[in-house]
Amino acid sequence: MTIEVLGPPRVTVQGQQQRQGLRGKTQELLMFLVLRPEGATPAAISEALWPGQPDTSNMLRTAMKRVRAHLKQATGLDQAFLLYSDGRYRPDRRVIGCDAWQFEAATELAGRASGHDAERAPALANAVTLYRGQLLDGADYLWADPYREALRHHAPRYTSATPPPSES
Repeated sequence: MTIEVLGPPRVTVQGQQQRQGLRGKTQELLMFLVLRPEGATPAAISEALWPGQPDTSNMLRTAMKRVRAHLKQATGLDQAFLLYSDGRYRPDRRVIGCDAWQFEAATELAGRASGHDAERAPALANAVTLYRGQLLDGADYLWADPYREALRHHAPRYTSATPPPSES
């Protein structure tokens, strides 16, 4: 399963976009967590999704149940998908992939391969393919603005230029 956040948010399972299910806070919760693969505390999640509201623990529990149920139904897997340990929720990277994680890995590889066109060109081509547009395009998540800004500064140097020709 892949959670796509570059461009409009979407969930794909075995290459098929899941068109029904996640909406509202359940979708926002999933997007919030995939952009924090290191995890987030319940307090941080609550402040981002329900800013200023007192005692959001029931809302968080309900949203978490709905996300997990949707992902189980979409994949047919009996997994938690969103793990809780050490006081943090995090995506289970064994069953969830994310285009932003792949984009970051591709751009890091391209940066490390600087001067080695045979390695750099495929990494840049992969980054360009992954970049479908602005982060969470069309989703009005205020917490996403710093992520959008960071990506806006990082992505153009990879997505606006064609990969350098490889040496034969």
